[in-house]
Amino acid sequence: MRTAFLFTGQGSQYPRMALPLRERHPEFRDRLADCDRLFRAHLDLSVADLMLRDRVRTDDGAEHDAETLLARTAYQQPALFAFEYALAGLWIAHGVRPDAVLGHSIGEIAAAAVAECLSLPDAVRLVAARGRLMQELEEPGAMLAVAAGVDRVRPVVEELELAAVLSFAAINAPDRCVLSGSPDAVTTAAAALRERKMPSTRLKVSHAFHSPLMAPAAHALGAIIAELRFTEPRCALISALDGGQPDAAELSRPQHWVRHCLEPVDFAAAVRTAAARGPLRFVEIGPSHTLLKFGQRCAPDPGHLWLRSAAPGDDDCRTFTAALARAAEPADVCNDAPRQSPIRAGS
Repeated sequence: MRTAFLFTGQGSQYPRMALPLRERHPEFRDRLADCDRLFRAHLDLSVADLMLRDRVRTDDGAEHDAETLLARTAYQQPALFAFEYALAGLWIAHGVRPDAVLGHSIGEIAAAAVAECLSLPDAVRLVAARGRLMQELEEPGAMLAVAAGVDRVRPVVEELELAAVLSFAAINAPDRCVLSGSPDAVTTAAAALRERKMPSTRLKVSHAFHSPLMAPAAHALGAIIAELRFTEPRCALISALDGGQPDAAELSRPQHWVRHCLEPVDFAAAVRTAAARGPLRFVEIGPSHTLLKFGQRCAPDPGHLWLRSAAPGDDDCRTFTAALARAAEPADVCNDAPRQSPIRAGS
């Protein structure tokens, strides 16, 4: 059975998320240290401290609540990248190598680094710049996760005449999407969707990611992309822009990453592309198992195995060890075993 790594996006972070794995796994600790060292050239704090402590000190000597800083995209994106790069390295060190990688938003840069089409120093530079440029945007925005598909939500947006200020930021599953735009537009849409029996949740974000409001940051990022070097991926890199598999030439084009900031995350399309290869072990590389829940809605074939590496409230070392044991079992045992797997469909 082949393996696909799913790299989590923003919103999955939590305080001290790297502590258990760092304490017990030197492979994780070493890769986290590599990322921390490189990010120090771009950030005013230690990204490792941000993930390991409740309080963190910035270069000006001020002490901050780590959870508060993690909510800022300028720090959140580097923290997630470092966690995911280290976690992927831990899986690989234990013999589980990906045949395909795909990521949700910022997770796609971690996927590119693990696929070795982007060096670690270049990936760190890209992530730090992306987070900083987005944080600097002054126009406020909001996002709304909707428990309905685009086909049901789009007519509501059009009926409300909000298409100019509200766009689709993510297609996470056939019946799950995210809207992004001005705070007022999101409030109006939420009320209208509620009346039509489509539940929604306003996300805890400061900006309207994956919307035209990201344009100033996206175009500034394009200039940085032009200075980076991309090579051919060592495994299949599936883009959540459209479910395609970009080569080095496409990845080198600044416009690819500009679109990556402005256009919807089509995670559903990326999962379908991966699932078309036949039964897979889908391993979520991130501090939660959000993508596994979406992925099972996109690829409900019982032949797939869904493994989480970590989650809030878990003993992450036990979770990782259990998932590693499941990954090592023959495919027919994995699929037919009656005992509980690390995550069940629909959970």
